[in-house]
Amino acid sequence: MGIFAHFFIGMVQRKVLGKRTDSELECYLKEGNRFTPEAVKMAFEILERRGRIFSEEEKKSVQRMIREKTESESVSLDAEKEVWKDYITDDPDAVPLYPRELIMILGFFLGTVPGAVLLGMNLIRLKNTFRPFLPSSWALLLLSCRIL
Repeated sequence: MGIFAHFFIGMVQRKVLGKRTDSELECYLKEGNRFTPEAVKMAFEILERRGRIFSEEEKKSVQRMIREKTESESVSLDAEKEVWKDYITDDPDAVPLYPRELIMILGFFLGTVPGAVLLGMNLIRLKNTFRPFLPSSWALLLLSCRIL
C-alpha cells in the first residue's frame, strides 16, 4: 500500500473512533481485546486528547499491548507469506512435484493431454489412489470430442 492509502485509512479510522464514547474507547485498551494495534493506539490518543489522564503504569501497559499486538501481527503475516510460497520447502523428504505453471503452459500450448498427464503424475506421487484417473479421463474425453 502506498503512503496515501495508509494516510487515508488512518484518517477514516480516526474519524470513526472519534465518534465513539469514552467508555467505548476504554474497551480498546483492555487486555485481550481483538482490535488492531493501530486502533488501540488511536483510541489511546483520542482519550488523551479528550482529557483522560493515564498513570505511568497504564501508559506502559497500553504501550506493551500495542507492541505485543504488532509483534504477533507481523509473525502471522510472515507465516501467511510463507504459506503462499509455492513449492519451496526445507524438508528433504518432500515429494518433488511438477510446478503448476508448467502444467498450465503445457496444457495451454500442447493441449489438455500433456497437462493432464503431468497433473496425474503429481497425484500419483502424492499417493492419491482414485484421483489420478480423473484428469486423465477428462483429457481423453476432450481429445475424443476434438477428434470427432
